[in-house]
Amino acid sequence: KTLNVQKASTERITSNATSDLNIKSDGRAIVRGNEGVFIMGKSIEFRARSMELKAEHSIILNGSVVVSPARLPSSSTGELFYDNGWERYKLCMCADGTLFKVQVKSLNMGCQTSDNPCGSTR
Repeated sequence: KTLNVQKASTERITSNATSDLNIKSDGRAIVRGNEGVFIMGKSIEFRARSMELKAEHSIILNGSVVVSPARLPSSSTGELFYDNGWERYKLCMCADGTLFKVQVKSLNMGCQTSDNPCGSTR
């Protein structure tokens, strides 16, 4: 089945147990929830030229997360750290899957800062 619309509102989107649910967009696809957005599945795949995840507090990923480092810029030379005075952030993850960012203030800076949401810093 296919639903082709410019805008839709619903309480829940599901596929049946034997088929995949595909959401496609020629431009932007925005998924928003007043009380959160929960995405569950045996396998979840996002494909996009660019993708943005926003949260007021935290984004929690339960399970394994795979990021292809070949697609990320390299900071091993230090060039990106001193690029036009931009603020740089490192993406960090707690043991429970909570993602958070840390502002990069020096080369080789880690995620263990006093204000991380993981609890005690070791």
